[in-house]
Amino acid sequence: MTFFDKYSSYLHSRSEYLNTTTSFTPSLNNMLVLFLVDPVYHTDRLSCFRPRRHGNKTSKSEALAAFCVKDKASAPDPKDVDKKECSICLSVITNKKTLDKCGHSFCAHCIDQAFEHTKKCPLCFTVYGPLIGNQPKGNMFDSIRSTSLPGFGSCGTIVISYRFPNGIQGLEHPNPGKPYEGTDRRAYLPDNWEGRKVLGLLKKAFNQKLTFTIGQSRTTGKDNCVIWNGIHHKTSSTGGPTCFGYPDPVYLKRVQEDLAAKGITE
Repeated sequence: MTFFDKYSSYLHSRSEYLNTTTSFTPSLNNMLVLFLVDPVYHTDRLSCFRPRRHGNKTSKSEALAAFCVKDKASAPDPKDVDKKECSICLSVITNKKTLDKCGHSFCAHCIDQAFEHTKKCPLCFTVYGPLIGNQPKGNMFDSIRSTSLPGFGSCGTIVISYRFPNGIQGLEHPNPGKPYEGTDRRAYLPDNWEGRKVLGLLKKAFNQKLTFTIGQSRTTGKDNCVIWNGIHHKTSSTGGPTCFGYPDPVYLKRVQEDLAAKGITE
């Protein structure tokens, strides 16, 4: 990858450059920024930076400016600006569809098919609409006990119970028609305002079938089992993070980040 490939990639990852509207005194760095954003419009403005040779030597900055303006005809045709590659089918975008939140564009039929699987941008994972997972049928219960969790001595404990019976996989599962093994799981939260907030979010995730899925168990290695689906739970009341228990001062923040990644927020 050339310097300009890397520089262009960097600039396009920084959206603030693309929205620059303020005036400024021309400098080589500023003009390079503008050239990489719009090479056709800004080529003439870069002409003031053509290299001046000192003997047989040309400075690096002058050489870079010369590269930008050496041939106006080599600048891309404005008509080709929108002919970008679709990151899903890896072909030139046809019937372009741009996502409203993140601004990424794809072939309309490509992104429509991708959204049938999961409503997230394939590039930045921005969530569009409620995600519905493939969690099998099960139940979620919660109760309160008076004893405290390590690190939360001033409140009781929320106990969450999940129950999934054995069943047959549906079309949305890895092996439709084959049986899967159910599970019973228990998790713990502090019974304070933040713990109750997380409980509400976990209930929302469960109702959208995002908490569990069917796959291979990490503990037993068995396939076709009901397993966790990326939302961290404290399955032990003690033992610290290494034992999936408390104390863990960052857990409540981390689990909310897990939930937000699946579109589950207040």
